[in-house]
Amino acid sequence: MTEKTALAELVVTTRGWDHPGWQEGFYPEDMPEDWRLAYFANSFPLVLLSASELPGLNKDTVEEWVDELEDDFAFYLEADVSSDVIHAFGDRLGGVLGASATENVRTFSEYGDISLQNASGSKIFVSNDGEECFCLYRPSMELTMVELRVDIEGILAVSKTAKRCILCWDTEAPLVEVLDNAKVIAELLGA
Repeated sequence: MTEKTALAELVVTTRGWDHPGWQEGFYPEDMPEDWRLAYFANSFPLVLLSASELPGLNKDTVEEWVDELEDDFAFYLEADVSSDVIHAFGDRLGGVLGASATENVRTFSEYGDISLQNASGSKIFVSNDGEECFCLYRPSMELTMVELRVDIEGILAVSKTAKRCILCWDTEAPLVEVLDNAKVIAELLGA
């Protein structure tokens, strides 16, 4: 009898929380814009802040976000930011993609060539400690459950040491239904 290898935990999220189309489908119609991050955090345990958002980010804004969210919500950054902004995130900073190791911050380096069957433009990063992999997932089409499962299994196979894999939709308008399907697949796979 062969021993079953435990899969890494799979976490589903998106780049940012303010997506076109979500104002009418995901967020309640009358929800104020400044409540959206907290609402997003009810469905997703972390978010990636894009490199284009980071130059204008300041310590006060980060402190407001950290104060309004549950303690287990994390932020990942796509690029380095100033040290005062890094410190404002505190233990809510999950890591920085493509950055060099500084100030005891978990950093992620690009894994190299990875070809996902249904999302060839995707990129995978592995943390400096090898315990997390982060996939910027760029599917070229709306995926069926079977197609999505194939890619999720490919992502989970990337790093044998990872305890957690983050599947981050990196598209203009991620469909909430597809994100929910990814969560169901992860659960069914035991990831």
